[in-house]
Formats: sequence, C-alpha cells, structure tokens
Amino acid sequence: MNSEKVLCIKRKNLPKEWIKNYLSLSILEDEFKNKINSFEVLYETRSKAEENFNLKQIIPYILIQNSKKTLTGIYKRKGSEKRLADLWSSGVGGHVNTNDKSKSVFSTIKNGMQRELSEEITGLPKKYSISFCGIINEEVTEVGKVHLGIVYKIISDDIKSFIPGEELNSFQFFKTSELKTLNMELWSSLALKL
Repeated sequence: MNSEKVLCIKRKNLPKEWIKNYLSLSILEDEFKNKINSFEVLYETRSKAEENFNLKQIIPYILIQNSKKTLTGIYKRKGSEKRLADLWSSGVGGHVNTNDKSKSVFSTIKNGMQRELSEEITGLPKKYSISFCGIINEEVTEVGKVHLGIVYKIISDDIKSFIPGEELNSFQFFKTSELKTLNMELWSSLALKL
C-alpha cells in the first residue's frame, strides 16, 4: 500500500455541490465525463493521500444487483482498510492507480473500475449490464474525508455466477429492503440511494 500512487483531485478544485457531508448525486454519465475530464489530477502515494484532507482520492464503487433490485451483493469488510473493518459493504472497487492511466481522466477511472472488478470478482455471469449511477461523498468519517465515490451498478439475473475473490469476505446476496438492519458502511447507504 505504501508505494502505490493513486489518482487524486485537489478538494478545492472540485465543484462545491460535490463536497457535502452526505451526498448521493445522480448525474448523467456524459455530464460527469465532461466535468471530470476538465479537472487537473495528480497521483499521490496512497499512504500520504490517506492523511491529506486537501486531496480527494477517486474510488470507483460498484453495486451488484438482480434486475428487480430486490437482491444486492454485500460482504463484510476486512482487507487493508482498518477503519472500515467489520462493517458490511455493498460496494466493490477501490483506488485508481498509475497502471490505469489512459488518454482522459474518465477513461482512466473506467480502467480502474474494470481492474478492481476483475481483482475482486473472479467469476462474472455471461450476461450482465454495467451502468454509471452518480457520485457519493461524505465528510463525516476519516475515510470519507479523503475519498470521492464514483458509483456504477452491475445488473444480472444470473447472480449465482458471481464468484467473489479473497477480499470479499462473506460475499452473499441479501434482500435490498433489509439492508438497513445490518451495520453498513456509510458509502453503501449513500450509493444505494442512487
């Protein structure tokens, strides 16, 4: 984790409407693409970025649901982020790094999203769709203050074909209507509003 350089945007350069204590912003993909491509980005060592509240690390965050949205994929947090340990999450994803670089910021984020998905889900159904949902942000937790979530959603009716990788501890599909009964991370609650 210490040497990985991750994609960041200076907080002061982001639109003020994106930096709210509890934000679930539904935005068209083209509008997001145009905005994000206009921002100056930098790559900071992840360990430094985690402590720098002047930066927002960009995180693709992917929800997995059936087509009726009655079931949502969730897992218990473990992994390298100790501040989220033992919370349930509905978001698959992580940091965008220098290996994901492309011709635009938007395509770099999409590369990072695809890489994270392939690392965390080792088996995908033959038929699924993936779509852009919007942006989430929170300024309440220490984790939230240094990250900005870019939410995508995967829909498939062949949910038995999803095979989780090692990072997705206790991965399962859970009734979406009952997720509020679990100890969920804040980002998951914000993402599900989209």
